[in-house]
Amino acid sequence: MKYKIFFSVLSVFYASIVFAVGTMTVGDDFVADMSLDARGSGWLWDAKSSTLTLSEGYDNGAINIACEYDDNIRINYAGDFFISTGSASAIFCSGSLEISGNGTLTVESYNEAVIATLSNLSITGGTIIVVARNNGEHAISCWKDLFIGGQARVEAKVTEGTGGGIYAGASISIADNAAVNVTTAGEFHGINAVEDIAISTGETVVVAVTGNAVPLVSESGKIIVANGTVNLQKTGATDLSELTSGVLEQTGGKINDF
Repeated sequence: MKYKIFFSVLSVFYASIVFAVGTMTVGDDFVADMSLDARGSGWLWDAKSSTLTLSEGYDNGAINIACEYDDNIRINYAGDFFISTGSASAIFCSGSLEISGNGTLTVESYNEAVIATLSNLSITGGTIIVVARNNGEHAISCWKDLFIGGQARVEAKVTEGTGGGIYAGASISIADNAAVNVTTAGEFHGINAVEDIAISTGETVVVAVTGNAVPLVSESGKIIVANGTVNLQKTGATDLSELTSGVLEQTGGKINDF
């Protein structure tokens, strides 16, 4: 009877685990079945938690996660990494993705959005430097909600082309003690959400744009500033109205326009 109970509990435990479905390319390595544990030089995939961990020895190749739309994937890293690609996103996930770590993760792309997801994106720790050297793509792009929180430090730079800084197909939230710095050189906006942009961080958000771009854009919602310091910069701007697009609702914090 004890064995029957034990195996019954074990069966319920494993049945409650939702494994990611799909394939994954990590640098030069290909994972054909994400429901199974896998490892390579400088990386480890834990199927039960759907977590990809990068460590010393990783070859700094691009990461492409072709999972289901409703899968929740995590990338953790320990150390400093530089991922550069000329023909695709440096990090792409077809589901929801959370990135967190200790150290600095620098990613760049010459053609596509540098970090891109087809669902939600969360950045909750570490220093993430995103460099877009492209024509018409954003440095960071997700089709649903974007959350930047914890102690994360995010720097998004568009150094060539007309691309924008950060884009979300739904809402953007910058919270906790996260700091964000966005610089664009093209015609696309600095931080652009289809729905609300909510800034409640205790740190600083800096957005600098040029040309016809606008630092903060909410296409159909509000720009809500509740805490922190928001520095908005645009060449030739003379008024705060030129630095935001959407309904601005300030309940706290400080907005500086330069």
